[in-house]
Amino acid sequence: MIEGPVNRAEAVYRVEPEANLFDFGDILGAFRRNIWLILLTTVVTVGVAAYLVSKQEVTYTATAALRLIDRTPAMSGETAWDGVIGDVDPVESERLVLHGRNVLSAAVEREGFRLFDAAAAAPATYVKEVKVDLPADSTGKISLEFQDDGAVYGPADDRRTAAYGEPIALTGVRFVVPSRPRGKTSAEIDVVRSYVAVDYLTSGLVSTEVPATGGINVSFTSRDPGVPVPAVNAVVQEYQEISADLSRQNITRRREFLEEQLRKTDSLFLAAQGSLSGFRAREQAYSASGEFTTEQSNLISVEIQQAQLQAELRMFENALSQISAAHASGQEMDLSYIMSLPGLAGAPVVGALYSQLVTYHTERDGMLAGPWARAPTHPDVRRLDTLITSTEAKLLDAIRSHIGSIRAQIGALGSLRGRAAAKMSDLPRTEVQEVYLSQNVAALQQMSDQLREQYQAVRLDEVAESGLVEIVQLAATSYPVPVSPWNKMLLGLVAGLMLGSGIALVREKMDHSINRPEEIEEFLLIPNLAVIPDAGPYLLESGSNGDGARGALDTPGAEAYRILRANLLYSQGTIKTLVVTSATPGEGKTTTAANLSAAMARQGLRVLLMECDLRRPSLARFFGSRDGGLDLGDVLLENRPWREAIFPSGVPGLDLLLASKSVPRGAEYLAGADMKGLLDELSEQYDMIILDTSPLLVAADAAVLGAIADGVLLVVRATHTDREVVQRAMHQLALVGAQVVGTVLNDPEGSMARYKSYYDYTAEYSST
Repeated sequence: MIEGPVNRAEAVYRVEPEANLFDFGDILGAFRRNIWLILLTTVVTVGVAAYLVSKQEVTYTATAALRLIDRTPAMSGETAWDGVIGDVDPVESERLVLHGRNVLSAAVEREGFRLFDAAAAAPATYVKEVKVDLPADSTGKISLEFQDDGAVYGPADDRRTAAYGEPIALTGVRFVVPSRPRGKTSAEIDVVRSYVAVDYLTSGLVSTEVPATGGINVSFTSRDPGVPVPAVNAVVQEYQEISADLSRQNITRRREFLEEQLRKTDSLFLAAQGSLSGFRAREQAYSASGEFTTEQSNLISVEIQQAQLQAELRMFENALSQISAAHASGQEMDLSYIMSLPGLAGAPVVGALYSQLVTYHTERDGMLAGPWARAPTHPDVRRLDTLITSTEAKLLDAIRSHIGSIRAQIGALGSLRGRAAAKMSDLPRTEVQEVYLSQNVAALQQMSDQLREQYQAVRLDEVAESGLVEIVQLAATSYPVPVSPWNKMLLGLVAGLMLGSGIALVREKMDHSINRPEEIEEFLLIPNLAVIPDAGPYLLESGSNGDGARGALDTPGAEAYRILRANLLYSQGTIKTLVVTSATPGEGKTTTAANLSAAMARQGLRVLLMECDLRRPSLARFFGSRDGGLDLGDVLLENRPWREAIFPSGVPGLDLLLASKSVPRGAEYLAGADMKGLLDELSEQYDMIILDTSPLLVAADAAVLGAIADGVLLVVRATHTDREVVQRAMHQLALVGAQVVGTVLNDPEGSMARYKSYYDYTAEYSST
C-alpha cells in the first residue's frame, strides 16, 4: 500500500520552459541521436568529392613575362605612367588591350588556331605553318590518316598523300604535318569560325600585374599540353606588335605637330629679326632704358602665352574637326589621339568622361568575349552601345567647351596686352619700339630652341621606337597544373560534417516525439517518476540463482526501477491498485509493469500482478504459462474462484493472475461489477495490485480500469512517442476521472546517455 498525497491529472505541477530552444547539452544530444545521419552525410559528401577528384582532368599551363616601359616624349614634363586619367589605371588599360579581340584574333591567325582537333575540342598542335584564307565565319572539315610514309588527306574520291614536312594545300587552308603524331592513326580537323578560336583563347588566358615593376605575367591553361606554349607566345608577340604600331602612330602625330610649330616659329623669328634690324637702321637706336625693359618684358611674356594658346587652339580645332567628321559619318572615333594632345587630358571634365568611356568599352568587350559571349544585338550590348555613343558626344562637347575656355584665355591675354601697351605709350617711342622688337626676337629664339630640341628627341624615338611593351621572357615549356586531391577531400569532409549536423538539428527541431523527462513535465504538468535507460527483465530473477541473478539486480535498469518504486512509495497518495499503461503499443508498459511488481515485492510488500490485456496477453513471456490452470478470463467470464487462478511468480512476495487467452469484448467485463468486486477482494489480501492493460488509444480497457483503480502510471518511450499522442491519452484518462500518479520515460535505445551514466555510477557506488 502506498500512502501520501496523490497527483491528479488536473493537479498543478509545472516546470518553467527553458528560454533557449537548444542549449549546449541539447545540441550534443541531437548530434549523438543522429550520429548515423551525420556519418552517412559525411560519407556521401566525401564520396562525391573523391569522385570529382577522380574525374578531374590534368591541365597544363605556360607563362610569358612582359614589361611596360615609357618611351613617349612628354612635352609637359610628365611620363606616360606618372598618373592616371580619372580613375583609369594605365597598366589595367594595357591588360584590357592584351585581352582584346584585336590581339586575340591576330594571335589566332598567327598560329592557325582555327584548325581544331575534333576529338580534343582544342587547336590541333600536330599541324604547323597553318595559313587559313577563309572568311572569319566559314567552317569546314579535314580528314587525315597518318601512315609511315606521310599523311593522307583529301575527299574520299580523291585521297592524296603528302610526306611529313611537305605542305598540304586545300581550298583556303594550308598547313604542314612535320611528323607522325604519337598514338594517332587518323584525325578529324574542324575549321572553326574565328570567334570560336578567339573565345577558346579568352577562356584560358590569364594576365597578372606584377606590382611595383610595371610587369605583367601572361599565362595560358589548356588540357592539351601542346597548346599553352604557342598560344601564350602568339598572344604576347601580337600584343607587342600592336602596341608598337599604336606607339609609332602617336609619335608620328607628335612629330608632325612639332614640325608645323617649328616652321611657324622660325618664320616668326626671321620676321622679328628683320623688323629689329630695319628699326635700328632707321632710328639708330641700339638700347632701351631699364624701366622700359621691365614693362616690355611683361608684355612679351603675355604675347608668348597668347601665341602658345593660339597654337594649341589651332591644334585642338583641327583634331576636333577630324573626329567630328568621323562621328558624323558613323566611323569609329580615335579619341586616344586627341587625349594625347598636351593640356587636354588634365581637364577634369574631359578626363572623367574619357574614363567613363574606357569603362564602357571594357564592359562591352567583356560581354563579347569568353565562352558565354553575347551577340552584338543583345539588349545589354546595345545598351552599352547607346551609353558609349552618348558619352562620346558628351566628351566632344566637353572638348568644345575646353576650346572655348582657350579662346577666353586668349581674349583675356589680349586685353592684358592692350593695357601693357597703353602703359608704355608714355615712354619715348623709339625706346619702346626698340625694346619691344629685341625682346620679341629673344622670345621667339627661345621658343624655337625648345621646339627644335623636342623635335630631335621625337625623331630619335621614331627611329628606335618598339612600343611600350617589352617581352622579358617567352614561354618555353608547359607544366601540369598541380592539383591536390586532399584539399577537396578535406572540404568534402568539413562540408559533410556541417551539412549532417545541420540536418540533424533541423530533424530534431521538426521531431515532435518526447526526448527528455523535462518535456513531459512541461506540457503534461505531471511528474516523471523515473527514466529507464534500456529494456530488460532486471528484477525477475530469483535472488537464489547465483551470481548471474545478482548481476541482473545490479544493472542500471534495476536501479532505475528501484528509483521508480521509491517515488511511488514515498511521494504518492494511498494507492493499492495501480494501472500501468501507455498511449500506443511498443512503449514498454508490460516490461515496466513486470519489473515494477518485482521491485515492490523485493521491498517486502505482498504484490499481485494482474494481466488485464485480454486482447494480446504477453506476461507469460516473462514468467511462463501455467498449464491447465485458470486465468483472469475464467474468473470473469465463468465466475471461477480467483484463488485457483493465482500462482506464485518465483520472486518472493509476487503473485500472478494472467490472461492466457484472448477474450472478445474484454472492456465489457473489465468495466463490470465483477471486476470491481474482484479488485476489492484482492485489495484485502495484497499490499499492491499492479494491472498491466492494453494501450489507451488502442482499446478502452485501460481507461475503464483507470476509472476504478487508485492510480494510473503512464509509460512513454523516448524518441518514439509523439507529444500529441500522449496528450490525447491524457485527455482520455481525464475524461473518465482517472488519477495519473506520474509517467515513466522508457529509453530502450539509450538516447539519453546522461541518465544511463548516472545509473551506472549509482550501481557501482552501491556495490562498493
